[in-house]
Formats: sequence, structure tokens, C-alpha cells
Amino acid sequence: MPSKAIRKKFPAIPTAPLVEPPPELNIPDILFDECSSMETYSSRPFKELDDFENYAKDLHKSFNKNSKGEILFPDESQFLSELDNDLLHYEIFRPIVTPEICGTFKEQREYFFKLKKVLQIKKLTSSLTKVQGILKRATDCHLRRLSNVKFNIAAFKRINNTPLDPKQSFDKNLINDLNQLNVAVDIVLSDLKGKNSGQHTELYLLIEQLADMYENCNGEKPPKTVPTYEEDKDKLIFFKIVKSIHPVVHISNDFPITDSAIFEGIRLLK
Repeated sequence: MPSKAIRKKFPAIPTAPLVEPPPELNIPDILFDECSSMETYSSRPFKELDDFENYAKDLHKSFNKNSKGEILFPDESQFLSELDNDLLHYEIFRPIVTPEICGTFKEQREYFFKLKKVLQIKKLTSSLTKVQGILKRATDCHLRRLSNVKFNIAAFKRINNTPLDPKQSFDKNLINDLNQLNVAVDIVLSDLKGKNSGQHTELYLLIEQLADMYENCNGEKPPKTVPTYEEDKDKLIFFKIVKSIHPVVHISNDFPITDSAIFEGIRLLK
């Protein structure tokens, strides 16, 4: 009978070190202090302004109840997180309302009108050729506007980089990307409708972002009420939030921000 093969067993404990002991590097622990903790906040006011977190906590306490005694923002940590997120978005999207950086609203509308027109061409090859031509002229401002309406910039790159071969059959992903771009352009044009570059465009953008924070924390949109009497304005929580926050963000124009300007921005909210 053939003898059975003898299977070797590994020792339970190695009888010799598999590698030499690592050298002692003597790296001071202080070098790892920055890696041990992640930053809590992302926006400039939270990161750069002294004691802004405590200031924001005081705002939460002051504005947590409306005139009827109802709790508006039950979760302080959510209030701080949403405020930080929307102040960061204000910083990201502020250039789109700054004519010196992105041109006037009229010029921005003209770009997206042209893009919308070529997206309507039924023959896909012709449409893609013209779409790519316009997308190649896209500025950082145009990309920010598309990003602001949740259009995936990766889809933008795929559209821009698709080869123009008339014999090639286009896949469903490209068609889906073009459809998504078409929807995004509609939203951008709707957002630009009736707007003109004015002295308070940055303030109005800040109000839009703070309105998102208010809705996410409260579950309802901020009221657009404009007080009939001067003494009633301080009863409006959202107005007081805007008035407390606008001095700590960067607004480039030199025009004074009046209560009337704040109420006009609130009135323009969608």
C-alpha cells in the first residue's frame, strides 16, 4: 500500500523571531496630536473667529423659543452643525453672486439659455457637439451654479469627454447625464429669473442658506412676515438670526445692511 503523505504541522509558538525587532525611532508623541482628532467644523467663522462656537450656542439659547413659547430648535448640536454647513455653502457659492468674479446675472442667464437651447436638439450627435462646445466655455462660476442645484460634476466631465463619433452608439449613461444636465439648467434659470446684480446679492444668498438651516432644524420654512410696527421686528426669530450672523461673514459691498434690506431678502425667499 502506498504510504500516506505526512503533513507538516506549524509550531504553535515560533521557535525563532520571523523578523528582527524594529529600530527605536524615538518619534515624539506631539507629532501625532493633530492626527488624533478630526476638525469638528468646516466654515470660516467657526474655524477662524475666536469663541464663535460659544456665540452660536448663545444664539441657539436666545432664539430657541418663539413668542408663543414653542421650541424651534430642540437639538443644539444639530443647530450648530446645520449653521456650520450653511455658512460653508455661503462661502462656496458667494462668487456666483459677485459680478466682479462671475459676471452679471444677465451674462450668467445668457450662458445657460444657450446651453438649454442646444440641449433641446433632437439629434443626439448634433446636440452633443454643441453642448460640448458650450461646456468648454464654462467658468468656475457656471460649475458652482450647477453644483448648487445638485448636478454631479462627474457627469459634466463624462459629457465633455465623450468622443464625437457619428458611427458610435451612445450608451444610456450618457443620455441620462444629458437629461440630468437639462433638469439642472432649468433649475439654474429658474433661480436666475428676475434677478439682477444689486447691492445686497450676497446678503440674499446668506439669507437663503440660513433659511435652509432654519428649515432643517425646525421642519418648517421661516415665516416671511414683515412687521407692521417697528417694535414688532425683534419678535421675529429668523430676522434676528440673520441680523446676528451677517456681521461675521464676508460681504464685499460697502452698502450698509439695514433692517429693510434683511426683510426684503426674507420676502424674496422661495
